[in-house]
Amino acid sequence: MFFPKNNYKYKKLLIKIIFVIGILLFKIILDKYYEVYGPLFGYLGLKFLPQEESIVMGVYFLLIFIAFILPLNHKKPSNVFLLFLFLMSYVPVAVIYSYDKSASLFGFLAYTFFMIGLSLLDKIKIKSLKFKNKTLSTKSFNWMLFGLISISIVILVSHYGIKLNVKSYDDIYDVRANFKELTQKSRLLAFSFGWMSNVFTIVLLTISVVKKRWILALTAVLLQLYLFNLGGNKSIFMLPIFLVFIIFSIKVFKEYMPLFVLLSFLILTYGLYFYDFVINDHFSTVSSILIRRNFFVPANLYYYYLEFFETQPHDFFAKSFPFSLFMESNYISDVPEIIGAEYIRKGTHANGNFLADLFYNYSWIGYFIGFTVISIYFKIVDSIVKNKNHLIIVPIATVPVISLMNSGLIVNLISFGLVMITIILILYPTEKHYINT
Repeated sequence: MFFPKNNYKYKKLLIKIIFVIGILLFKIILDKYYEVYGPLFGYLGLKFLPQEESIVMGVYFLLIFIAFILPLNHKKPSNVFLLFLFLMSYVPVAVIYSYDKSASLFGFLAYTFFMIGLSLLDKIKIKSLKFKNKTLSTKSFNWMLFGLISISIVILVSHYGIKLNVKSYDDIYDVRANFKELTQKSRLLAFSFGWMSNVFTIVLLTISVVKKRWILALTAVLLQLYLFNLGGNKSIFMLPIFLVFIIFSIKVFKEYMPLFVLLSFLILTYGLYFYDFVINDHFSTVSSILIRRNFFVPANLYYYYLEFFETQPHDFFAKSFPFSLFMESNYISDVPEIIGAEYIRKGTHANGNFLADLFYNYSWIGYFIGFTVISIYFKIVDSIVKNKNHLIIVPIATVPVISLMNSGLIVNLISFGLVMITIILILYPTEKHYINT
């Protein structure tokens, strides 16, 4: 690239400076988008109540500070995970706070300290966990993965068959609602679907792409499309794209991977903004989905959860398995339906991210619970990658960030397979591509 080859510290500092500048540009363009979407989508829950200039500048200062201390090692799963959490969740949360005076100051600061804490945690050296004796041979691992996929497919096909449920984009929400109702009757079906879509096919696709086994890669994509057609979950459709993007970024750009990821976000946002408001003078469906729906809606719901459960009783995971087996919830309806009806419109299913869900269950203590769980996950996956192929371990370990930004902690640990991913990564065979820390 364009940095000196033999000056590692100089190169690292330049990468950091460029990253900070890129974050500022990213925040600026998201601000511009919100100035359009905030007033237009008030009927869908967005607010446009800009903060005072001093507060807006304070938000920028905190953003710059976190961008500067954010660890950017492309070979460490925790760093790549944190990079996407910062870009796709924290920055939009900062944008919403800048344009909504009613948004919780403590909610913004709590998320800020959460990100700062995870960034500084990377600097703390803890004795590595050892998983060498628990790894499988390549042959045994392949048979295990084949068995898990086969069992899950047999369970799902035997109950749902093979048919076209999603015929158009408008069908997605009905398909999702119907499928959720069906899976609530059987935890076996729910786990089979969640683990298959978020773990097994993801592992298969990653290994296949990295090792250039294109028939298996195509098989993984087809399985994922079947699962998307079955449940109507848009994240399932996007996961293969997200996964290949991570693999490509790490393999091609190596230590410049964070800059490439940020540049990709900048090209996407600025390109869509130019097309929408310079060429057409009107927002497009594409930008409404990619920008408003993916960035602003989850960030806005984060504040709504905090506002609602600031005065309402907390549930202590009473609605989450396995706690639901012996605890009584304070709420008859699903909490996302309650939030949707309260702040958007009746019938809206408004899922909060893992921090919103933790606040609903444990108030401010939830942030400490979330920090502890994520910290443990980071230390485990960072220890795993030291003896294994980082091109395989890092993407698989990063994928859960998508579901964490759109659903609760317990459902991610169990139903969406965060625990299962960790076990599979531990069992994955030892290979070359060692990490230097």
